[in-house]
Amino acid sequence: MFCHELAGNLGEEPGLSEADDVPLWYRGLAQNDAATELAHVDALLGFYDVDHIVIGHTPGAGVILPRFEGKVLIVDTGLFTYYGAHGASLLIEGDEMVAQQDGERYSIPQGEAPPAIFAGVGGAKSRCTRRAAAANRPAQHAS
Repeated sequence: MFCHELAGNLGEEPGLSEADDVPLWYRGLAQNDAATELAHVDALLGFYDVDHIVIGHTPGAGVILPRFEGKVLIVDTGLFTYYGAHGASLLIEGDEMVAQQDGERYSIPQGEAPPAIFAGVGGAKSRCTRRAAAANRPAQHAS
């Protein structure tokens, strides 16, 4: 029902919000190999005449991450407890983009940044992974 309501609000047919390859659901920019998606990213940037694409809907390492040399920013930091409860904000002020997380501001690297660059920011992926593993671990009983 939500997809139909969203489509109605956009004045579009439901296909815009329900197909797997539309911007609302496409996860390739977050998950696919960079070599596979680079031409697609450049085409999108050119078509919309923008310098960056901001995407969500795919929890990552618990921090805002750049891909494609900073052309794509993954802002889904895993806000829900299941993903580690990492809240963050992307702030764009003029030409500067920063992430605000845990009361601090961090410059977002414009190159392809490994998650290690953010070690300690929001606990990064290690804390998120540990919490998810602990939540799925069977209870241990004393014998």
